[in-house]
Amino acid sequence: MVDMYTDKNNLVLKDFLKKNPEYLGELQKEASDSELISADELTNEAFIDKTNRMFPAYSKESASISALYIMAQEDEIPDFIKQAAQERCDLFDLDFDLIGFKKVASAPAELTETDFIFPEKRKLPVVDEETFYASQNVFLKVANELSPEDLILGARRLIKKANEFNVDYNEQIELLAIKKGIDRNKLEKVAEDRYFNSFDNGYLQVKEVVKTASTEELPTLLMTIMELDKHNNISKVSETLQKVASDNNNGIIIIGNIEIPEEKVASIPADEWKDVLPYEELGFLADGEFNKEAFEEEVNNFTPHEMDIITSFIQKYL
Repeated sequence: MVDMYTDKNNLVLKDFLKKNPEYLGELQKEASDSELISADELTNEAFIDKTNRMFPAYSKESASISALYIMAQEDEIPDFIKQAAQERCDLFDLDFDLIGFKKVASAPAELTETDFIFPEKRKLPVVDEETFYASQNVFLKVANELSPEDLILGARRLIKKANEFNVDYNEQIELLAIKKGIDRNKLEKVAEDRYFNSFDNGYLQVKEVVKTASTEELPTLLMTIMELDKHNNISKVSETLQKVASDNNNGIIIIGNIEIPEEKVASIPADEWKDVLPYEELGFLADGEFNKEAFEEEVNNFTPHEMDIITSFIQKYL
């Protein structure tokens, strides 16, 4: 077991970052221009492991580096040290999950892509109730660091996994998924608030467009606000999505991360659905009536390829 003071040439840390490059940015972000205080100058209270005087956490920078060392030696670190380190990270507002790290970040190689919330990166596996809550916890912790697209899609995938394993998900997840569409008035209010926070006229321009925009145009305007936020160094992706999420369904169908007017989808003849989905039971057309909830549940469980076929098919009716 080593820490920043005992890891010769930083070999353990370098190996960990090589295998987990996503944490390199965290290390760079917390890096300090000042030199670390030598171990001899620190009291026992400055260390997470006071008995062995290991894993210093007397500052945000040192706590961040110690957290990386603890994750790098996950199997060797006692649970009580992980817990103490997590408390110190929380104190410094550092986004580390030292308790669930191994379960979430080091997923078994035999898992398939569909077992992950982010399959392309093999991140946040969900294969049972326990891993669902662990991945949901990490997802919410890093929400403001994700792109709007990943945040929305990740939230929707978590909801599907929750339904699959019959578990309850955090209410924030439903808001982040924008399952009920975007509230026009809330979006207008966010644009106005952002203007008074930054005095960027771009927000006022968006606000004016929102007033008369069609329902289909609201997601694009939301993304425009997100781009303005990035330009103005405003990191409130998660907060913004939750603020603009509608409280009702608003006549919107959600397919993947695309919003489509319900009336357009409901107008598609049943025989055409059977042509494009010849092997499906089409439960959303039971008794000849279009069922919005059944349609969303069925289609959002399709593979990405099947979803592409469906969205291309629906485009003809828009």
